[in-house]
Amino acid sequence: MKNQYHLLLETSTRICSVGLSKNGKIWILKEANQRDEHASKLTLFIEEILNLAQLKMTDLSAVAVSKGPGSYTGLRIGLSTAKGICYATQLPLLGLSTLKALVRETLVYWSAPSLNQKTVYLAMLDARRMDVYAALYDERMHCLKEDHFATVSLDYLEDLQSTYNADRICLIGNAVEKLTPLLEGKEKSFIISPIQNNSAKFLAGLAEDAFNQRQFEDVAYMKPFYLKKPHITQPKSRLFK
Repeated sequence: MKNQYHLLLETSTRICSVGLSKNGKIWILKEANQRDEHASKLTLFIEEILNLAQLKMTDLSAVAVSKGPGSYTGLRIGLSTAKGICYATQLPLLGLSTLKALVRETLVYWSAPSLNQKTVYLAMLDARRMDVYAALYDERMHCLKEDHFATVSLDYLEDLQSTYNADRICLIGNAVEKLTPLLEGKEKSFIISPIQNNSAKFLAGLAEDAFNQRQFEDVAYMKPFYLKKPHITQPKSRLFK
């Protein structure tokens, strides 16, 4: 059986992460956790990973990219890089959900303490202030509430818990830290996953599934999934004497 190599790009947050998976398992990973370094680091990491693996672009089976939601700039850089590679090599393009990847990593690699209770999994990415990009899944990876934009509060969390008849919610992603003050005394209802920062390695399993099911994106027309439109202001006019 021929090995399947997938190039994995994750740029939806401040972390610039590039991975190479082999037959659905992460093989090589390069990451930088510094703001505004996607443009300078991404192609460098790709080159370094291929050199370490002793592979050429044409040896890859597909290119997978985290499609959002997340940072507008990061998503644009990640997708444009993935598209450029796919145009040049005719490789398939796989667009993967940023939030689903976080939930899958938690379910596969971390077992929430079993208390014979119904647990649902809420992935959240920071969208500034108390706003988040969020999605809710059950323990079988069925999506209960699709990607949405929300302002988080204790009422928001308790409404989800009530609506989906859950005993507790497992909180995942880089927005969890801002919720800590809300959860004091609520430890039985809300548990925190150790999976908080995004990584290209979380895309490996999803990429393998998407590739085997031939869920390929249209390279020409695929766009980042921003979820919320960017807020663009017009510069004020200036009068010069």
